[in-house]
Amino acid sequence: MNISKTKILYTNDYSIFKTQQGNRDLLCSDIKRVEKKILENNLLCYHPILVSKDYFVIDGQHRLEVAKRNNLDIYFIIMDSDSCLKTTQSINTTGKPWTVKDFLKCYVSLEVESYIEFNNILNKFKFLTISQLIDIAAIRNNKSKSENFKDGTMVLCDLDTINENLNGLNNYTNTTLKIAKNTHFQRFIVKLNKRGIKFDHERMVKKIDANTDIVKRIPSDPYIYSDVLGDIYNHKLSMKNKVNFNLRKIK
Repeated sequence: MNISKTKILYTNDYSIFKTQQGNRDLLCSDIKRVEKKILENNLLCYHPILVSKDYFVIDGQHRLEVAKRNNLDIYFIIMDSDSCLKTTQSINTTGKPWTVKDFLKCYVSLEVESYIEFNNILNKFKFLTISQLIDIAAIRNNKSKSENFKDGTMVLCDLDTINENLNGLNNYTNTTLKIAKNTHFQRFIVKLNKRGIKFDHERMVKKIDANTDIVKRIPSDPYIYSDVLGDIYNHKLSMKNKVNFNLRKIK
């Protein structure tokens, strides 16, 4: 058994600590939860916060806030590094993981242009989740779209393509099944646009609402969506007005 050389310091001079831009917001619910535990049994001396050499809080901002509110000594370890958002994310994800919403807020606060634009799109098309919009709007680089989003290197498709896909989906927000929120239907619309297949969205909306029992049983596959919805859409149309929804050749 060896003795660690890491020093644990303590203070009640909270002014020395700094908030790191891009870190997660303090949540009232988390503060109350942490405060309840600390006031029941104060173990702050056994759970020091981590700060950088320049005293930016890397991990433990909720514990620090509870200490401030209750005039308690806060215990801390100074890491042998300057403040670094990547370090903060890495340490935090071993505890309470960062969500995609946390990453989005982080990069918007750091004024990363693609994330600001992404957030504007998300606010405009409120039926989308963040993960769905990543799938629709982000370009896959050397990593998965999700990994690029989290590490701050997300690149968006051109806005014309994004708007074409989202305006198309927006037609389906009021269907009985709320199908615009369905990830596989979203991929179906995106693939149709990629293929350049044009059709009457108003007709498709009516057909979906008239065949909800069939539509809600479609397996989770955009290619099967193309088969089933194609048949529904083309029913009773003359041959010259039928639309070929075949997506099988799209990779």
